[in-house]
Amino acid sequence: MKKLFFIIALAAALFCFAACGPAETPQKPEPKPEEPEQTVTASEETIVTLFNGSAVPQVMDSASCCIIEDSGKLIVIDAGWDVKETQEGITQFLRKKGYSKIDYLILTHAHSDHAGGMPYLIERFDIGEYYYKPCADYSMTNEPNAEKYFNELAELVQEKTNTDGTKPVLTVPEQEITKVDICETSAFTIYYRQAVYDNDPSMVTGTDSSGKSIIDYNSYSFGVKFQSKNVSVYYGGDALNSLDAVLLGNVGKCQIMVAPHHGTSGPYSSQALLNEVKPEYTVVQGLNRNFGADTKARYEAIGTKIYTNEDYGTVIFTAKDGQISVKTEKTPD
Repeated sequence: MKKLFFIIALAAALFCFAACGPAETPQKPEPKPEEPEQTVTASEETIVTLFNGSAVPQVMDSASCCIIEDSGKLIVIDAGWDVKETQEGITQFLRKKGYSKIDYLILTHAHSDHAGGMPYLIERFDIGEYYYKPCADYSMTNEPNAEKYFNELAELVQEKTNTDGTKPVLTVPEQEITKVDICETSAFTIYYRQAVYDNDPSMVTGTDSSGKSIIDYNSYSFGVKFQSKNVSVYYGGDALNSLDAVLLGNVGKCQIMVAPHHGTSGPYSSQALLNEVKPEYTVVQGLNRNFGADTKARYEAIGTKIYTNEDYGTVIFTAKDGQISVKTEKTPD
């Protein structure tokens, strides 16, 4: 009887084990898959950012950096001073938007408030195409570091290998008006004055302390126009009015204008150029002390809305089908 009872109990236990299964052992949580790297998708909008490059104590002057996003492509014109806080600000601004590549990097000229930050961007981003034009005779200019900047930057780009194994393309424009198509609906155009590269005597702007003729180095600066189905922008670099010989009759009306040479008084922002561009919005990059009263009066006379980096911080235009909205980093005091 006891034997029968034992067999029945054993059978019941085996049945229960089969039905319930063994006790579960704790499992290690599955590791979270790494988030895919953020990518940039083409947008119907064009975004133009005039970055505030004079926002840190070390920078007590003007600085220029224009960032244009269009059709999934990134265009950066100039890069401000070589100040870590500024350059890290530009880098993080682009990283947060998912950019790891600058498709078109353009240096208007080698003054340090435009060129200083270029090495930082070249080192941290893949580069598609790099546009620059070294001046022909450095001894004729008043910028002793121009050759150093141009050579060092060109070497940096030449030595760079992008993450996908490609090499950046270095392009030196050979025509005073050089148009580069980005896609079917957008392009940028680089303007420069060949006479200054030919050392034409008419381009001489003065003499140095030894009596030697010099050419104002700003004469070598590009002007750059960007045009898409959404918006047109003219970025003046530091170009003097001598560039008007190439611009007038060619640049046309633009909705946004970045004031040449930060709106400084002198041979910049001629009335003829303002009458042709007739911008709805004007941005003066840098500190207001550089924005000459005479220049300001000319801009006000054509009815443009003026934004300065010192008053508004970074200024961002978002454009779609000709309609433009404006966002600023801060409100004027």
